[in-house]
Amino acid sequence: MAGYFEYSDEELDVEAPVMFSLRELRAIELLIEGDTFAAGSPWAIAADSASAKLVEAIVNRRVTAEIKIKAKF
Repeated sequence: MAGYFEYSDEELDVEAPVMFSLRELRAIELLIEGDTFAAGSPWAIAADSASAKLVEAIVNRRVTAEIKIKAKF
């Protein structure tokens, strides 16, 4: 698999069908490893965007699960 440094800035911001752009995925990885980003930097913006997308996906899955559980009873 290619490393992130092998992509241009434009390529890093391309939306992947899985949910995140490559920049967002890398930002999540860096945050997990304890890195921080300067406010307003492209990486901070990507991290905020990825966080919002992740929260939305979790909420949607939870709502779907609750609907399925209620339908069973």
